[in-house]
Amino acid sequence: MCADLTVMLLGKTGHGKSSTGNSILGEEVFDVSDSSQSYTKVVRRGTNRIDCRQISVIDTPGLYDTHDFDPTTEISKTTEYIRVGFNMSLHNRVDAFLLVLPYGTRHTNEEAAAVRALERTSLDRKLWDRCIVVFTSGSDFLLFRRKFRRPITFMDWCMNQGGSLGELLQRVEYRCLLFENLRSTDIQEREQRQNLFREVDYIRRHCGTFTKSDFEKVINKSKSFFSRIKSACTIL
Repeated sequence: MCADLTVMLLGKTGHGKSSTGNSILGEEVFDVSDSSQSYTKVVRRGTNRIDCRQISVIDTPGLYDTHDFDPTTEISKTTEYIRVGFNMSLHNRVDAFLLVLPYGTRHTNEEAAAVRALERTSLDRKLWDRCIVVFTSGSDFLLFRRKFRRPITFMDWCMNQGGSLGELLQRVEYRCLLFENLRSTDIQEREQRQNLFREVDYIRRHCGTFTKSDFEKVINKSKSFFSRIKSACTIL
């Protein structure tokens, strides 16, 4: 199968969205910040032909990076980011949304409560059915296994998670991937990409692509969608 793919990156500043985008494309397309300040100020698209398919990655600015959260302003701003992303995408469609979270960072009780509130909402399934959670800092997982001599796979680790993180992973039906963006070899990068492409191909076969028209219908149906995404992005 050599169908072209389009994915959109979502997450907070510092979680590794732009680095993940570069790993997917196999080249340095997006600027990467080495601080907590976001380097990504506007929606950007990067493309590259990998094997027999055109890969398009849409990188968005960090979601809800202010402590003074104003729902009206932030929802309007984020809605516009996603709409711009659809306009920049191939054929006005997105095959999968990648929610980027850092592996190994503990989440607080307050953030856990936010995720429990998220699970009690009726978030549109068209979006969650196309969501993949990408954990960055993948080499930290390998160090964890060596340090504690735990012969556990990454998927075992995901399925063993409880609390708010476990609830989120169940919500996306354990579509979880581990990415190492800074210390990976060429072979590891290729394996990461192929794992992602398999997941996206599976989503497209079973759910179809998500179009700009679908997105507009969701926004009109539920103006509270992006406040729920905010909860998901802050669990770690």
